[in-house]
Amino acid sequence: MVGGRVIEITSAGDWDKRHAEAKSARKAILVDFTAAWCGPCKMVAPHFEQLSTTYPNVIFLKVDVDKNSDVAQQCQVRAMPTFHVYNGGQKVEEIVGANLNALKAACEKYDKVSSTFQGTGHTLSGSGGASAPSSSQAAPAKQASTGINESQPATTLQIRLADGSKLTGRFNLTQTVQDVKTFIDASSSQGVNYKLTTSYPRKELTDLSQTLQAADVADTVLTVSKA
Repeated sequence: MVGGRVIEITSAGDWDKRHAEAKSARKAILVDFTAAWCGPCKMVAPHFEQLSTTYPNVIFLKVDVDKNSDVAQQCQVRAMPTFHVYNGGQKVEEIVGANLNALKAACEKYDKVSSTFQGTGHTLSGSGGASAPSSSQAAPAKQASTGINESQPATTLQIRLADGSKLTGRFNLTQTVQDVKTFIDASSSQGVNYKLTTSYPRKELTDLSQTLQAADVADTVLTVSKA
């Protein structure tokens, strides 16, 4: 049983659902990977619940690693307690152990980030002015044109390359997965044999003729990996 605003994950499907909801709401997620037999987990639990009532722009999840071993394995959890922070569909921070100061710092940081996203607003036409990624997110120096028509509904995609660098491009919702791959090929040296997948839920984009709207990848993070 959990208190505060903490949501207990009940299955892998529930995990994917919560991430999809967070992406839609443009909120960060803080996850507590815990176990009933773990003493430090029990010690930090009430503090985690208290943080959930203090930072309303962060979604707080709890995963019992024994009840949801598939989720724990997917997230490569090795010790308890472990805390993961997810933002924009990707893991951005990991805290191992009952480090209350680190937890509070993460809450303060990502509560502000989520609040900023909610305050700016965003429309499919781009008129809401969604924030662009900061320079600290290490985008590659060269980026090709995406062929976007700014008068048509559009979305921003972040693309994590296999070497750890990132691309950011704006595409029309009517453009296709092939257009994204063409952009990647022109902006990087990934070669021709690679997979393009979504983050949450993880899904490989194999239909190159599918539009971005049909693929449901608007405002998301895509990952490039070796085929």
